[in-house]
Amino acid sequence: MKFGGTSLEDGTAFQRVAHIIGSNSSTNVVVVVSAMSGVTDAFISSFHRTAKGEVAEALRTLEAHLERHLKVADPLGEAATERMRAIIDRSRTEIVALLDQVSASRITTAKGLDAIASHGERLSASLLTIVLEQYGIPASYVDARRCIITDEQHGGAQPLLEETWRQTRAELGPLIEAKRVPVLGGFIGASRNGVTTTLGRGSSDYSATLFGAAMGARHQSSGTI
Repeated sequence: MKFGGTSLEDGTAFQRVAHIIGSNSSTNVVVVVSAMSGVTDAFISSFHRTAKGEVAEALRTLEAHLERHLKVADPLGEAATERMRAIIDRSRTEIVALLDQVSASRITTAKGLDAIASHGERLSASLLTIVLEQYGIPASYVDARRCIITDEQHGGAQPLLEETWRQTRAELGPLIEAKRVPVLGGFIGASRNGVTTTLGRGSSDYSATLFGAAMGARHQSSGTI
């Protein structure tokens, strides 16, 4: 099942998605998500603004969108909120380190853009995993970079299919066997040496197709719920 950014724009949308997944929990489900609506664009914008010397503005943009994820988790209770806060803190640390590099060099690279853009899907997949568990649906976040193995063409990487299928089956197979719902971000992968790549903007559906092909699954896209 694939859910796009407009299906994950706020807390109500996340609840709706959880209900849809729960309604299909009698079958083996793999869930692929995009970033929350507007998040990837905002992260990329902060990257470019930093290169222009607009560091304070870039950080404000970053914080506003990180806070959106925390607002979804807040109604779920203290434990869920603290889990999400820790995930956000890790992302913030990685992103700020990237922005520091750009601020020092005033140079943006496709490799850096892939790295910062990947956080949107990683955050939304982690958040949905927490939401599902709060609704009593056994779920596990899976870092898509452990599944989709690509060449090193940043910004539009090509999956290495045999390796991608092998890795996907190795990561998702045991979870499905254990009756857990794997939740992954679309759009992102990693090169053979572990460097973050992306498949190009709007490629989350492509990611879902790759996962489905690897697992012999039927692809169900939510469109815009």
